[in-house]
Amino acid sequence: DQMVYQPFDDKGVYPDVSVACEPRKFGKDRNGDDRVLLNPVVVVEVLSASTYHRDIGIKMEGYLSIESLRAYVVIDPTTPWVRTVSRTEGGWKLTTVTDLDGSLELECLGIAVPLRSFYGSVPLHPRSLIVKAVSDETPDEVERDA
Repeated sequence: DQMVYQPFDDKGVYPDVSVACEPRKFGKDRNGDDRVLLNPVVVVEVLSASTYHRDIGIKMEGYLSIESLRAYVVIDPTTPWVRTVSRTEGGWKLTTVTDLDGSLELECLGIAVPLRSFYGSVPLHPRSLIVKAVSDETPDEVERDA
């Protein structure tokens, strides 16, 4: 229930997970309560068939507009697939992990989380429709003319 402020749209949204380091900064919500997180370091969204377009589209743009953000992570809940957009000195870096023996690397927090810890006893599918749609819309590498 932690609302996060997105400067891009000048609004608050509810990610599935947010991580902030001290000192945490809060702004006012519509009711005037100081409960909108202004400085998340990591934001995570678990994709669903009904929300993935929003999570990898306008919501992602909003998260990437947060100055303190170092990583935006999206996770497919039924297929081993985790995509991270990490802030680097040169811009944003896209990483996709699809191997259950792989790890989600969050350099900004100094941690690596094994994908197996996300999926535990979840019945996995070889390739979900969510992953196919996301992969088709946002390829890992973009060919460019020289």
